[in-house]
Amino acid sequence: MSLTQKLLVTFFSILTVSFSALAYNVNPNKISLSGISAGAFFAHQMQVTYSQTLTGGVAMIAGGSYNCSRGSLNTAMNSCMKISGLQTSVDQTHLDILNLSKSKKIDSFENIAKTKVFLISGKFDDVVFTPVVDKVEELYLKLNVPTENIKYNKSIEMGHAFPTLNYGNKCSSPRSAPFISNCNYDGAYEILSFFYGALENKKNEIAKNLLPYSQSSFFAAKFGAQISMSDTAAVYVPTRCQLGEECSLHVAFHGCLQSRQDIGDDYLHKLGFNDWAESNNIIVLYPQVTKNYFLGNPNACWDWWGYTGADYANKNSVQMNIVYKMIQDLIKK
Repeated sequence: MSLTQKLLVTFFSILTVSFSALAYNVNPNKISLSGISAGAFFAHQMQVTYSQTLTGGVAMIAGGSYNCSRGSLNTAMNSCMKISGLQTSVDQTHLDILNLSKSKKIDSFENIAKTKVFLISGKFDDVVFTPVVDKVEELYLKLNVPTENIKYNKSIEMGHAFPTLNYGNKCSSPRSAPFISNCNYDGAYEILSFFYGALENKKNEIAKNLLPYSQSSFFAAKFGAQISMSDTAAVYVPTRCQLGEECSLHVAFHGCLQSRQDIGDDYLHKLGFNDWAESNNIIVLYPQVTKNYFLGNPNACWDWWGYTGADYANKNSVQMNIVYKMIQDLIKK
């Protein structure tokens, strides 16, 4: 082999390593979701709709049952969060899911029984009442999720917030930006360990591993302003995941008034997910919604009541479809 040929082989070997270092080797059986408030409603919506793929677990902090609003903002803001006579019964919701499954508008309901469910309701939450979250537990049990696969914590003396070990508002604060509270409770750890088992000791997140991630490339003919989604999301990719090791994927949905427009990067850095992710090969995707007054979404909430259209809760949902494509893209990288 000539010197030139040897140099070419060396060059292409380096090039191959360089490209492989950018590959994400995601285990398709380890994709989980979490969210708070509107993000919890949306995570639940995603898990029910794409249950064949999203089997790794769903964590809901202050969230309610699938398609509770039935396309009505008034119902969403009142009975779906407070529980009243207008609240759709668990039996009716279960029947709706079965019918949507038969019509192929969502994946087969039978897949839902394979997932894990983590529910949290703060004792002082005056936005989404605990009985609302109780209904979610009832629904998943009716969908044949085993009791051992459901974890429900409603003992934290917390308001409407994501609980952390040592960051945020006073835990008992009813509701206050950034809706992250210091509760001496590591919500990120509790969620990830329930889904993925015993975790390695956490490491500090590495700033350069939080990367911008294009949402606009999945908008097709629609613009972000028309669907209330930002052009850019963020994804935390641990060092070893960037080097091609097998990784899990967790998708974390912010709540209303928790977008980057509202609280900067707090949701991306302060929940604790990245620290546990770095040491446990878990990629964390942080999709982003933006405010849209024209659509009736001034607080940057995920769509769980229909502001993007009547199909917001099935596979024709523009927001869920985009997030699902983002998940598929990360799996293929």
